[in-house]
Amino acid sequence: MMPKTDIARTRTQDLARIHIVAKALQLPRDAYEAVVAAQCPGHSSSASLSAAQRSQLVSHLEHLCQRSGIALPKVVSHQPRRLNGPQGKIRALWIRLGQAGRLTSRTDRALDTWVKRTVKVERLEWVKDVEASTCIEALKQWCAREKVAV
Repeated sequence: MMPKTDIARTRTQDLARIHIVAKALQLPRDAYEAVVAAQCPGHSSSASLSAAQRSQLVSHLEHLCQRSGIALPKVVSHQPRRLNGPQGKIRALWIRLGQAGRLTSRTDRALDTWVKRTVKVERLEWVKDVEASTCIEALKQWCAREKVAV
C-alpha cells in the first residue's frame, strides 16, 4: 500500500493539471462541470474523482486542447527526469500505465519503489541493461494484463 502522503501529492498534482488545462481551454464554470459530468457520470467536480477518473479527465481535456489547436500548458513545479535508452522506455511504459489509470501513484518516487522491488536497484537511473530488460518485460506483461496499449 502506498503512503497517504504520496496519494495526496498525486491527487493534488492531478487536480492542478486538470485546472491548468481547463483554464487553457477557457471553459466557463458550467461548461467545465458539464465536461466533468460527461466524462465521469455522477460527478460535477474533479475533487470527488478517483485516480483513474482524474487521469481519464486529464486525457480528455488535453485531447480537447490538441483538437482546438491550443498549446498544452507545461507544469513547471518540477522537471521530470530526462532518461534515454532502456530507462526511458521503462519510464514511458510507467507513464502509459498511469495515463490508463492503472497506478495509484504516477510519481518518479513510486517508479523508483517499483524498480527497487522488481530488480533490487534503488533508482531507475542506476539500472543496468539486463535489469532494464527485466523491468521492461514486467511492465509489458502488466500492460497486457490490464489491456493497456503500448
